[in-house]
Amino acid sequence: MQLFFELKGGDTYDQDNTFYDGSAIINKGTVYLPLTLMCQFFDVSYSTISGSEYGTILRITSDDVILTDSEFLRAARSVMRTYYTNYNQTGSAVPAITSAPVATAAPVSSAAPQEEESHEDEQVTLSFAGAPTEDILEALSESGVNACFFFTAEEVLNAPDLVRQTIGEGHSVGVWCTSDPETDYPETAALLFEAARVAVLLVAAPAALSEACRSYAETEGLVFCDCDLSTAVDADAYASAPYSAEIWLGNSSAQAVSLRLGCDADNALILRQLLSTLRSGKYELAVPRETD
Repeated sequence: MQLFFELKGGDTYDQDNTFYDGSAIINKGTVYLPLTLMCQFFDVSYSTISGSEYGTILRITSDDVILTDSEFLRAARSVMRTYYTNYNQTGSAVPAITSAPVATAAPVSSAAPQEEESHEDEQVTLSFAGAPTEDILEALSESGVNACFFFTAEEVLNAPDLVRQTIGEGHSVGVWCTSDPETDYPETAALLFEAARVAVLLVAAPAALSEACRSYAETEGLVFCDCDLSTAVDADAYASAPYSAEIWLGNSSAQAVSLRLGCDADNALILRQLLSTLRSGKYELAVPRETD
């Protein structure tokens, strides 16, 4: 579904040349789109949340929304702080996420942002199910963060150079079992050794295969890497990864937890938001180790 706006003529139409009421406008170089029309066209809703330390918040949601307003405010705090700080420094917000702006600027509270709660004594182990995309590697490099990537045999066969690049940038690699670990692990481990001359002891699997993989690892002297929070399987969870992670971590009393994400071409923005959330909370980021 696509919606096209002609700024000069004021026409608005979709990919089927169906015209709609509502026009885009440009003001001082910034283009503003009709919010109500955009929400109706893409089948989403919008509401306002008052009482935030950063002013009135405009929230756009779909039927799949999983967070209450209070949970959303808590989870999005680091993103809002970025907008707030940038607005105070430059007088205009530089959006980190593309969205339909409203024609009037949201009021900004004069109160100073509250200091983030520190979790310096809490460790978060970060890993990925699958081969990394260039955007994911770039996001990790920009943040100075290392992670562990669990490859399948097919991914190693298709891109052995990516395995070498991943290791060369300081990340760890392991085996991602998608079927019988007795077959998956030896094959993938051999391919990883052939591609990068690394002997791999780390192994992981989706939830449905975790017990079989754990048992196999114990028998073979390998290290099974479980995770406490995973968005590796459910692609619909990608969009809520930063928010669900912060809420889950905030409710956890454990001193060390593991977080695993899926690898996706569009996952870099989500990863950047997640890393910002973890950094703002001063969590200690770690990588799964063969000695664990």
